[in-house]
Amino acid sequence: MASGSHCNGRSRAPCLAGAGGHVAQAADIIAFRIVRMGDEIADTLESLTRPHAVAVYLEGHHLCTQMRGVREIHPKTRTNVWRGQYVVDPALRREFLELVTTRR
Repeated sequence: MASGSHCNGRSRAPCLAGAGGHVAQAADIIAFRIVRMGDEIADTLESLTRPHAVAVYLEGHHLCTQMRGVREIHPKTRTNVWRGQYVVDPALRREFLELVTTRR
């Protein structure tokens, strides 16, 4: 690797992969933010309403990767956050996911 390269730090994988590595790194950052946002929404709902259960489903579309020409058909990140009864009841989680994924 040439001296003065922008590839410093512990991981050189994004640099070795070229531009595709930068897109993957951006996707990872977006995914992390979506997960954190889901936790924050669930925390807020719990503190405001004191429910028996909270379910949050977030789906993020990676427009940044589409604009850069990545050939993935539907680049998305999905995350679920379960609190209360949703944690212990798989049937309740399944019902919620069926409702949110079929309403498109």
